[in-house]
Amino acid sequence: MGDSMDNLQNQSQGWADDVGKFVNKQKRNMVTGALKSKFF
Repeated sequence: MGDSMDNLQNQSQGWADDVGKFVNKQKRNMVTGALKSKFF
């Protein structure tokens, strides 16, 4: 039981990291897109 709980925690941690990376990428795209449309 303990092993499967640890495994689940590792998986959700990795998933949270992936989501965080994705969100950061989207934010960067939005910011650069806004800047580009403003200046160019």
